[in-house]
Amino acid sequence: MRHLKSLREYIDALGEIGEIQHVNTEVDLKFQIGAISRLCYETGAPAPFFTKITGVNAGFRVLGAPAGVSSQPGLYLSRIAVSLANQWLAGIAVLAAISLRRLKRRKVGCARELRYTQTSASLS
Repeated sequence: MRHLKSLREYIDALGEIGEIQHVNTEVDLKFQIGAISRLCYETGAPAPFFTKITGVNAGFRVLGAPAGVSSQPGLYLSRIAVSLANQWLAGIAVLAAISLRRLKRRKVGCARELRYTQTSASLS
């Protein structure tokens, strides 16, 4: 993975792996950009790159959901890896995501488990 020197290089890198979608339709800055970005985070859709924003000067653009997960096979954490621009750190991101997913699957909440661990530790 190469070191990215600018936001333009970052956007190009996302484009190379198919993880960016250009939104050329005019959108509202107050509600639509946030709603579309959230939808991309939730569905794993490519990061939206908004080029026309209502009431904003031409040339102002917004990149939404840059570090979301991908729904493309084999590219689940690709945007995070590009964001970190470092394979070693990207490996850590993969491990963190796996750990977080496992925690979410458990029926016992983290706070409850922590209290249980503290109680059992004090009994030993």
